[in-house]
Amino acid sequence: MRLPARVTIEEVGLRDGLQLIGAVVPVATKLRLLHALHGAGIRAMEVTSFVSPKAVPQFSDAEAVARAALALPHLDVSALIPNLRGFERAREAGVRQYTVVIGATDRFNERNVRMTVAESLEQLDAIVAGVRAAPGADLGVGIAVAFGCPYTGRVPLEAVVRIVDHARALGVRAISLGDTIGVATPLQVAALVARLMEAHPDLRLALHLHDTRGMGLANVLAGCEAGVPGGPVYDIAGICRDPQFHAREMIVEVDDPDVGALALPGIVPRFSRTPGTIAWAGPRMGEHNDEVYGGLLGLSGAEIDTLRERGVI
Repeated sequence: MRLPARVTIEEVGLRDGLQLIGAVVPVATKLRLLHALHGAGIRAMEVTSFVSPKAVPQFSDAEAVARAALALPHLDVSALIPNLRGFERAREAGVRQYTVVIGATDRFNERNVRMTVAESLEQLDAIVAGVRAAPGADLGVGIAVAFGCPYTGRVPLEAVVRIVDHARALGVRAISLGDTIGVATPLQVAALVARLMEAHPDLRLALHLHDTRGMGLANVLAGCEAGVPGGPVYDIAGICRDPQFHAREMIVEVDDPDVGALALPGIVPRFSRTPGTIAWAGPRMGEHNDEVYGGLLGLSGAEIDTLRERGVI
């Protein structure tokens, strides 16, 4: 198996994790999460989205969150932008790393950013011009539903290649492939990665995968073996199962009154309801992660059940 010597995990919970929560999360809570993740050792984060506050009230505080993140030491801060106006707001807030999100299908892109793919590519032309005029700025393109669309089903490789080719013609090298609805298979990931790296060997290719069906880590490995360079591989709950992640000391301490002190991999606190840590409003870790608690942490089945009852995992 050919794997890169190292990968980078970029935490996206402050943006991707919060955007579908119905209630608006107070900015103070977001900042506590920001500081907890930074304290756990995360050094690359996509912290917010500069979408219209009317369209997505969750990110009406984008400027405040971005400025707080930029004040933290040794943290690479990026933000998602849907259009030229989003870029201008992010730039004014001090952000210098941007990801333009473009859906691979018209149906999804129209629902997501109210533009066809062609219209988003026109926006990309204008954004690239703005980035070139901003000292120290860096731009990437995040391709949503790169493997499957909730409205049209399986996405042809050519739909993704079209966006990548356009971005490369503009000089954009950083491309992120998003498995937005969690339907990708290792064969799909490997085929798309190999196709893109063959056509554009200088790509800074990244994967943004979801572990919806327990395939997250398998897709990471397939992508890396197919040629994803030693750049970002975005956060996936299933990667907690990897002993190397635990061995790199990206962990936090959790003290449960019944089970005792635990050292948990750094992604886990997003799911924790333990006093003193961030209460995560999203889903708890699934049964497929029991080997983390049993194998890596040495917990018994009864101890795992107790932690679940308490909402720690």
